[in-house]
Amino acid sequence: VLALLGGVTAAIHRDRLPDQVIRVVSLTGVAAPGFWLALLMIQYLAVDRGWFPTGGYINPGDSFSGWLKTMTLPAFALSLPVAAQLTRIVRTAVVEELDK
Repeated sequence: VLALLGGVTAAIHRDRLPDQVIRVVSLTGVAAPGFWLALLMIQYLAVDRGWFPTGGYINPGDSFSGWLKTMTLPAFALSLPVAAQLTRIVRTAVVEELDK
């Protein structure tokens, strides 16, 4: 969903500030190693802010909300590079369609 929104926004505002910002962010998401992004997210969101647990696993049968908190950060870290690549693909496709 974020990739679609970012790609379409970048294509509509081609060669202007929103496009440049989205392209830099998506290129960074593609180029940065996933484990590095995950470590940054753990440091900022779990250690500094305390919004998520720093590690461990909670069985969904024991506490579903605890399980969701435990799985949110890994799922987000794994999806970031994919979303960044999809943003670039969507932008290119929309730009090609707008140029027709």
